[in-house]
Amino acid sequence: GPPPAPDVTLRHVDPPSILADQNESQGAWHTYHIAAGETLAQLFRDQGLATEDVYAMANVQGDDKPLGTLSAGQAVKIRMTTNKTVTGLT
Repeated sequence: GPPPAPDVTLRHVDPPSILADQNESQGAWHTYHIAAGETLAQLFRDQGLATEDVYAMANVQGDDKPLGTLSAGQAVKIRMTTNKTVTGLT
């Protein structure tokens, strides 16, 4: 019979550290830890990132609403270019 359909579930994979040090067009990953009561929109605003990006991501998040259920101390990784354009979030 035909081969099984590939799993197309989106997953985040950190780039190898050798790639993270290079000047990539998608930018570099930065890790932030959520403070008690902090929202992702506040984190973006504090880092000088466009809060519109957070709202756009919230509109496409899964049913478990991971962007609205952040916990104090949780690590959030944001990939951004040198001009603060967000290109990834995990």
